[in-house]
Amino acid sequence: MFGVSMKKNFPLSLYLFTFLFLGALQFPARKIRLRFSASNIHTNAQENHAWDKNHNSSNTPNQGNDALPLVYTNDRDKFTEIFASCMLDPTCHILYNHLQKTGGSHLASRLHPILDEAGKKYDSKKWCCDQGLMTRFHNRTRHYCELKFGIYETNVPMFTNVVETCQRYTSKRSREIALITIRDPIERTISQIHHRCNKGYKNRAEKQKKICQRCSYTDDPEFYNHYVNQTNDLYLGLTDTMPELTRILEEVNSKKEFDHQEKLSGLLVLENSDINSFLAHVEQLTNVTFPKGRVNYGNTKVCNFEAPSTMRGKLQPSMDVYQSIVSIKEDEM
Repeated sequence: MFGVSMKKNFPLSLYLFTFLFLGALQFPARKIRLRFSASNIHTNAQENHAWDKNHNSSNTPNQGNDALPLVYTNDRDKFTEIFASCMLDPTCHILYNHLQKTGGSHLASRLHPILDEAGKKYDSKKWCCDQGLMTRFHNRTRHYCELKFGIYETNVPMFTNVVETCQRYTSKRSREIALITIRDPIERTISQIHHRCNKGYKNRAEKQKKICQRCSYTDDPEFYNHYVNQTNDLYLGLTDTMPELTRILEEVNSKKEFDHQEKLSGLLVLENSDINSFLAHVEQLTNVTFPKGRVNYGNTKVCNFEAPSTMRGKLQPSMDVYQSIVSIKEDEM
């Protein structure tokens, strides 16, 4: 779109400055005023060689290259640069996988008014949930795929299907990135329980009301194990689908005009406790001011649940996957 022709050895730092400057000229002025210089862009070309040091090599696509998931805490500058450059490029698309109870409503409500072409506020009903959302997506595929910022409150396999399907509509895109938020599995499971037992409590069946009033794993293990199983299914699914998702993004981005893009991870992973820090980092880099967004303080009037050791033990499979993602150190990449 910008007509920029990149030579093989074109410096990444100079590209980013030129790219962001041109992007600033084209981005709707009513939404964002940008003031920055080359000193705002801190280029880090260090390669990201692995997302999970324990991941079986047979399940890791293109092992040894650098087009693999990037976790915010591993390289905050690089992560933010990738997101900001895409945010400012009208031809770069951002696909967000909102895994439930990972801070997704807060993140989406802050990003959507800035990234939506019409400047509309985030409508959670439009992007909810799973099979219902996928039906709407497949009925209006081009519409969804051509949005600058798409929010998909689905499991990761469904989201992977979205990313793969949208490759048919890439002629107007310079590249695309996918963002996934994750959360400590124990915290996530407790948040689900609190939501079920406290929000809309009056409308729950009498049997469930009594379970929530007792608020005890020992008394009602079947009820609570349902949420344990949901969390385990979600996180164990990540081990299979994240490499596949990365492969799809690598393929589409490596076909683009700019040689440097095959060194930019297309899949970004953000821990929910880092959401506000990340957005502040983007604001600092681009001079964008995001709205405050939704804040969910949680309601524990009926049930303030505490997970016993037995329940925590059942969540260990999820914890293993979660730790393998967030605990990678720079020297392990």
